Amino acid sequence: MDTNQRDSNRLDTKQALTQSGNTVEESLWIDSQLTKFDNVLRHNYNKPLEDFAEIILTELCCMVSSVRGAFFLIDQENPNIDALAGYACTPDTMSKRRYRVGEGLIGQVVKLREPLYFNDLYQSQVALEASAGAVYAGAMLVSPLVFNDQAYGVIELLFLHDVPKKYRELIQRLCANVAAMLQSIIINARTKKLLEISMRQAEDLRSSEEELRQNLEELEAIQEEVHRTNKEFEQRLQALDQSGLGSIEFEPDGTIISANETFLKAMGYKMEEIKGQHHRLFVGKAYAQSKEYANFWKGLAEGAYLRGEFKRFAKDGSPVFISGAYVPITVGERKERRIWKLITDITYLHDTLQQAGYEIDEYSRIKKMS
Repeated sequence: MDTNQRDSNRLDTKQALTQSGNTVEESLWIDSQLTKFDNVLRHNYNKPLEDFAEIILTELCCMVSSVRGAFFLIDQENPNIDALAGYACTPDTMSKRRYRVGEGLIGQVVKLREPLYFNDLYQSQVALEASAGAVYAGAMLVSPLVFNDQAYGVIELLFLHDVPKKYRELIQRLCANVAAMLQSIIINARTKKLLEISMRQAEDLRSSEEELRQNLEELEAIQEEVHRTNKEFEQRLQALDQSGLGSIEFEPDGTIISANETFLKAMGYKMEEIKGQHHRLFVGKAYAQSKEYANFWKGLAEGAYLRGEFKRFAKDGSPVFISGAYVPITVGERKERRIWKLITDITYLHDTLQQAGYEIDEYSRIKKMS
């Protein structure tokens, strides 16, 4: 090998080592910036979305020397992409603050879930207003906020000069971290809202139970008066029917005598379909054949009073959850024993509380993965 060839080989080796060193140095720099940025994300997790977006956008623009930026958030319930915060501008001063998926660069980035970069904006005359006059941007980067293939927003950044590759790589990785945090914030907000709704509904349920308790106390007082006059008893029955409570009357053995419209509507039956049938029509087959069910009616026939929440089945087989009471009564001059049942349909509240539990479990699972 001659001298020129050896010198050429040494130069190639030196250049390769220099390039490798630069790559390692850039990778370490990116990792260090990511660590700093992650601390910012964690410290601002509990802030309102507008404040969170403004803090994150400001931190990002300062980190990568962007002269203007915009933070857009996707409404998960409709296709709108709305400006949430700005750097060196505000959503109100932006020429356009709402996009649809596929509309403009913002909408196209959401549709593609890939960043767009332009470095020849001098020819396009994209002007930035400054106190000394207009300054023209040289480059623009529009990056989606994507986590687990779900787009949560977009960050748009303007620069005076071409953006180095390591900055573009850093921005892309930072946007992925922001998207992951947004997912957690959105799920947390949704879960909090569901919990608030569930708490209000639980309070409504407690109010309904209190109302039912008061009605049952009135019923116990009525039971003493019913021995004196059947007519007054029937008038009170009519008043309870009009109050919105469901009611059904049984023989002591569980045979159905009558039911009001509220009860029939809740269970999906007509009166002629259930009259003369047994109460087991509303329970599961296994339970209907159990000793527990036999003892249930034995106790009622002996005068037991039973109140609580019960799972029953409508005509179409769907479960119906009710809060109510079985009240033994005596009617007529012959003092015939009857079982009267009052109910409130709580199926909707039961399903809502169960769904809220699922949301909380899912949030806990995702948070552990974050």
